[in-house]
Amino acid sequence: MTLPTDTLLTPRQFVTETATRTNAINLRKLALLGVMHAADGGAALLRHPDGRVARLVVGEHVGKWRIGAIGDTHVVLIRNGEGATLHLPGTPTDDASSPRPRARPAAA
Repeated sequence: MTLPTDTLLTPRQFVTETATRTNAINLRKLALLGVMHAADGGAALLRHPDGRVARLVVGEHVGKWRIGAIGDTHVVLIRNGEGATLHLPGTPTDDASSPRPRARPAAA
C-alpha cells in the first residue's frame, strides 16, 4: 500500500505501511522499532543485530550506549560524551548515513 505523501494516516494505516516495507531496517545493526509514551515516561523498542528486541527507558543501557532521550520518532544514545540518534524507519529524518551504534550482547 503506497499512499500519497500529503495523506494523513491513521495509526493503523501507519503501522501497516511501515511494517510491510521491504528492507526498512538493516538487520545487521541496532534499529529502533517503536516508541511508546505514557504518563510515567517513555520507552523504546530496539532490535539488536542478533534479533533480540528490548524495551528500554531513559537511563538504561544497550551495549555500551545509554538511552539519553526518547522522542516521538527517535532515540538519542550516549556513550563517553558522544551521541548518536536512531530514527524510526520511514521518518523524514531517517538517514542511512547517520551514525549507527552497534550493540554488543550484555555480559552473562
